[in-house]
Amino acid sequence: MEPFLQKLTDTEKATVLCNMFRLRYADGKREKTAHWMVAAIKKHFAMSHMSIGWMDLPMVTMARKACRRSPIENRAYVKGEEGKAKLPVWQGLLDKMRDRLWTSQDWQRNGMDNRMVYLAAMYSFDLATRASEVTAPAKDANDHSIWAEEFEFSLYNPVLIGGRRVFRVKGGSYAMSHYVVSDNVENISVRAYTHKVGTVNHSKLIGRRSAEERRFLEDLVAFAIRSGAGPQEPFFSRWAKQPNGQVKHRKCQSKMVSGAIKETIALEGLDPAKFAFHSLRKASVTQMNALGVSKEDVNNRGNYAAESKVPDTTYNHFSSAVGPLAANRNQGRTRPGREDIAKLANNDWRL
Repeated sequence: MEPFLQKLTDTEKATVLCNMFRLRYADGKREKTAHWMVAAIKKHFAMSHMSIGWMDLPMVTMARKACRRSPIENRAYVKGEEGKAKLPVWQGLLDKMRDRLWTSQDWQRNGMDNRMVYLAAMYSFDLATRASEVTAPAKDANDHSIWAEEFEFSLYNPVLIGGRRVFRVKGGSYAMSHYVVSDNVENISVRAYTHKVGTVNHSKLIGRRSAEERRFLEDLVAFAIRSGAGPQEPFFSRWAKQPNGQVKHRKCQSKMVSGAIKETIALEGLDPAKFAFHSLRKASVTQMNALGVSKEDVNNRGNYAAESKVPDTTYNHFSSAVGPLAANRNQGRTRPGREDIAKLANNDWRL
């Protein structure tokens, strides 16, 4: 059959697509595993300047809904290992990670690695990021990690560089390591140009809106000054001298961060198997919701697309959305703590 189905009517094209769902459903596939390919098909049709409207016909929508699990299947899924989603961590756990991996660490090779791991975890929590945005990609995978130059540090007082008064300095620059001090940084704007779900045009702000956010900002500045990462190298990477005297570059790995999370979770007496890197993103959204952050800000912080505002993720230039650390300023609300997560970990769904 011709790949673009040009001889078929829109209804006939939709029927072919629905039949594909039916065959996958009969093969035991459910939910997205039965119809995940629609986005890829739509992309290839659009890139070839072919009509894609037929993919949104009511019959296609109904066929996708028909791929849901039955109540009995869903119960078995949730009870099985495959249905056990990872739990969120909580901010207090990250504070304990800071005690272990940041406080009293030096700026030599091992100390910088520990600081980098903690900072990547806190960054993922406060900016609700995916692992791919802060860690080196797996072999042959696309690189979505944030570069040093995508951090812009705004200064209270300008510094004089080459006879010019400069109010904003990019990470990875000579000016960053030679002219910037943490007390003079008002805020940090992080601008990402790539993302797991596609290209983004989106800035996020890290400021001094709460004591916790201020401390995080100053930690980021300290690392940016000393890491040695160049403008187009991952922000969460470092250059350091090895025991043999060579200076080598090391990028933060996902397993380094998830390992630190699991170690700290174990010290709390909880099951490390129930937590992973994604626990940071879940914790971010959980805390923002608990502290009354608006849905718009939650979606903005985590690059989530709102159903009624499709362009938000790709074209949203608003950079001052409140994150979980800044939300600590909200009075009259309680952020999640160890006890809340322990109840989930112990399957105590009554509370």
